[in-house]
Amino acid sequence: MDTQKTISKKKITIYSSLETTKAISSLEQFANMYEIPVVVIQKINIAVKELLSSILDYTAFKSQETAIDLVFSLSNTGKLIIELQYKGIAFNPFFPTNQVRKEHSILEDIGSLGLHLVRKCMDTYYYQRDNQLNTVFMCKNRV
Repeated sequence: MDTQKTISKKKITIYSSLETTKAISSLEQFANMYEIPVVVIQKINIAVKELLSSILDYTAFKSQETAIDLVFSLSNTGKLIIELQYKGIAFNPFFPTNQVRKEHSILEDIGSLGLHLVRKCMDTYYYQRDNQLNTVFMCKNRV
């Protein structure tokens, strides 16, 4: 039985890459409120910046006006949960085959350096599509 409960939640919406700084600042304020260690915050910042960049670049390429809801929540077990939700064309940022490519690369199967950093910085992560809503979930333990 899962006894994990959310003790705090914050949601912001961004519309362009210019607002990435706003998203990171909100994340840092939220994390500082709950005394999450700086090293954990730095890892989460890297992951969030990379994913926002990938999603915004892809949706701009597809000429979509896309708002991204960024939701931070803290569980009673100390996990920081980050959700990125966006509507429109299915786009899983964890698989490089969804990326816009000018030519086929030998390294295509391993993904970009940014995605490698997301995988290394977060404890768990996954993508889900339900109806027309794309959701990226990521979790990081406080320690």
